[in-house]
Amino acid sequence: MNIPQYVINKIKVKANTEWPDDFRMQKYVIDTQTQAYINLNNYENFDIPENVLEKIKKKALIEWPDDFRMQKYVIDTQVQAYNNLNNYENSDIPENILDKIKKKALIEWPDDFNMQKHVIDTQITAYLELNSL
Repeated sequence: MNIPQYVINKIKVKANTEWPDDFRMQKYVIDTQTQAYINLNNYENFDIPENVLEKIKKKALIEWPDDFRMQKYVIDTQVQAYNNLNNYENSDIPENILDKIKKKALIEWPDDFNMQKHVIDTQITAYLELNSL
């Protein structure tokens, strides 16, 4: 893949800014950022709706505009959390309670599937602990 020169320049500036006197770390940053950029541009279908994937990509870009490695990490974790949420079941929780927990998570974190999953997990743990007393 041909990486645009402006992207290479952006990566080099980041590396030099973060590690002005450490050429080994500059090379590491350039290598990892370059590979992350390539990976970001070669994503295969995640088997999630395109509008959801675009929302996730936008979130990653806003949070980490100059860090392709972190953009990739955010996308990977958000996609995984989205898939986990869509397949989430728990037979230990009444369905109406689980629905309330999911709704609460969605309201609190509408654009963050990872945090939705975290809220659901912690709320379910607390619910189970409260009901085992």
